[in-house]
Amino acid sequence: MPAQSRQLAAIMFTDIVGYTALMGKDEENAMQLLDQNRVLQKPLIEEYRGRYLKEMGDGVLASFNSAGDAVSCAFAIQKALSDDQELTLRIGIHLGDITFKDEDVFGDGVNIAARIQAITDPGGIYITESIHKAIRGRGDIQAQYLGETQLKNVDYLVKIYALQGVGLPIPKVGEDKELSGHFWAEVQRRSMIRAAVAYMVTGLFLVLLLREIQNWIALPDWSLTVALASLLVCFPIAIYLAWNYERSPEGFVRTSSQQSWQNPYSTSKKKPLTSNFIIVGLILVILIMYLYPRYLSPMEVTFDDKSIAVIPFVDMSPEGDHEWFSDGISEELLNALVRIPGLKVVGRTSSWTYKGVTNKDLKEIGKELGVGTVLEGSVRKSGTNIRITAQLVNTKDGFHLWSHTYDRELTDIFAVQDEITAAIVDAMKVYISKDTFSLRQTTTANIDAYTMYLQARQKLALRGTENLIEARRLFEEAINLDPSYDPAYSGLGSALWLMPLYSPKFFAHEIISPAKNAANKALELNPQNAEAFSVFGSVATYFEWDWEAAEEAFNKSLELSPDDAEIYNFIGDYYRVVQHPILAIEMESRALELDPLHPVKHMDLGIAYAIVGDWENALRYAKSASGLSLRYAGKNQLLMRIYIELGRLEEAENAIAGLDDNNNKYYNKLYCNTIMAIAKGESDNALSYIELLVNEAENLRNVSSRIGRLYLDLGMLEEAAHWLEKAYENREFDLVGSVWPRGFILPENLPDHPALQAALDKPELNALFEIRRKNLGLTNKKP
Repeated sequence: MPAQSRQLAAIMFTDIVGYTALMGKDEENAMQLLDQNRVLQKPLIEEYRGRYLKEMGDGVLASFNSAGDAVSCAFAIQKALSDDQELTLRIGIHLGDITFKDEDVFGDGVNIAARIQAITDPGGIYITESIHKAIRGRGDIQAQYLGETQLKNVDYLVKIYALQGVGLPIPKVGEDKELSGHFWAEVQRRSMIRAAVAYMVTGLFLVLLLREIQNWIALPDWSLTVALASLLVCFPIAIYLAWNYERSPEGFVRTSSQQSWQNPYSTSKKKPLTSNFIIVGLILVILIMYLYPRYLSPMEVTFDDKSIAVIPFVDMSPEGDHEWFSDGISEELLNALVRIPGLKVVGRTSSWTYKGVTNKDLKEIGKELGVGTVLEGSVRKSGTNIRITAQLVNTKDGFHLWSHTYDRELTDIFAVQDEITAAIVDAMKVYISKDTFSLRQTTTANIDAYTMYLQARQKLALRGTENLIEARRLFEEAINLDPSYDPAYSGLGSALWLMPLYSPKFFAHEIISPAKNAANKALELNPQNAEAFSVFGSVATYFEWDWEAAEEAFNKSLELSPDDAEIYNFIGDYYRVVQHPILAIEMESRALELDPLHPVKHMDLGIAYAIVGDWENALRYAKSASGLSLRYAGKNQLLMRIYIELGRLEEAENAIAGLDDNNNKYYNKLYCNTIMAIAKGESDNALSYIELLVNEAENLRNVSSRIGRLYLDLGMLEEAAHWLEKAYENREFDLVGSVWPRGFILPENLPDHPALQAALDKPELNALFEIRRKNLGLTNKKP
């Protein structure tokens, strides 16, 4: 019987390129190449411990016990032929099971090696995945994946690799090779995935770093947007460079070049910025910046366990038309919580900032507001039936402290509010003396009156002329439906006194009596109504100029509602008027703490710092007010005034460049342009602007004091006195409330002009000047 054996071996098949064509043209030369090939290969195969099996036409079949020996032999053969212009070989190598019978060899491994050789580039060496796995640990051999192909008489796809090295050609992958997945193979060879990941990780790091820098340096608001846009624009450029270039001992070379194919560098050296060390390091830094921002932030956020923000409840009604109702429920709960001693409640404006926000979790919201808990929920109203779902969440870990669903008839809404508030208090472990304090506020049994009241509250919160007029109407409707409903009276008083501040259509004397009458009625019905006392304090400060009465009313209001951001804001304005900067800053700071995202409170704190000439803090809060998108001309005026004080006139002009030119905003822009003209010493331009302002003043109310101040700045004292007299007659708040020019704070700081001094020699103003002298004598240093 013939001898037969099976074994695993590395099969190498070599073939002379162009031999068949040469045989047809020059048979004698072809035979000489065949002899030269045999003489070259046989000793090299034996040197690398191989077995020269047989010749198959112009091809040579050899086997090796080691895949490494087969590859090393192939390299040696191609190196020996590197300078030979006539003899060029293709070499294919496969590791497989073969059968030896007599002096011949059979098996799938032989067929695969022969088929691979047939698609190999002239002068190149192709190997299968089995060979690649066997030599993967050798650092002196590099192979690049080309894709996979279906070989003849092989019932599975074979993955092909091309060996790289000096003298070996760049694979030319065409349709004749029928390689699938070659593009993906090139993506891997050129390290595109690593390059993209490295770019995105680096970009994320830079964005987070820029956000941290913004905490230290006052960068423009658009800086982050520009950075993101730049990263997006540069991404395709980075991908293009990574696809086409790599680093080599000769410097940077094109990835499609012979130098790239012969590049001995490892992947990390070819693309040094994509090394694992850099990527992993940046990821760790990003995780630290994201998960532990308190270690990097210049101002640590502290959480008070007894602190809460009420996020507006979501309207889940079938028609989606009861948003006013869900907002009203939220506000009523907020108002009830504000009255709880020992509980810090974030103000309405800051809480309402997150209305409809879905891209932030409650942990992030809690951090931004500086609270330990957040109350959220939903309201579904259908006919006379309501379902209120509420949940209290711990912002430190995101866990629910408490949640409940209430199904009630609409007439029982007040009991539901009490139940929710009591449950929250219990969950937060806030101590309440039930002998001295009640959660229940004075309310109404008339559901229609309550509905009107909720709608009025929503309009009041929005401010603006139209909203305040509508709020007034709705409060009056609620009062008509239930004349004993005290919150409707105090709400009406608030709407009335705010009107002259937000609209040039109302004189102060038109609203003083109605506002006070409404507040008096509220206190008659409920002596503990804090809003009513706030109305008295505001009217006394802004219009009546009864300074003692104002302070007394505000203090009473704070006593009844010790954590109301609005009250702190209004009393801060009072202390600003009477020139008590320490208390002004203290009150405005407390207002901002309770309502940290309210732009007006940022602006008012900036004004308080401006009183004492602390321009750094004044500018800081003026900018933060602007960053919160405050739609109010006073924001632009504050920035402009501060920049003028700092001598930065170009920035002052930029601050007012965006003011609209319509309605009363046209007046605001004229006013600001006049101030700028005076600051630049352009008296003629200033006078032309003032002439336009005077024409506008015929159609607008509450503007006389500003015109008088502009004339005063120009040294036109007769004209200044005339308009200041009108401002006094109209009870314009700007006559006492503005801190510019600072010389106007006391009459002795002004020119000794009879008409001017007479304009300011009024009982209420003299009382104010006396209080200012006292306060300025006690607080002549920056706080």
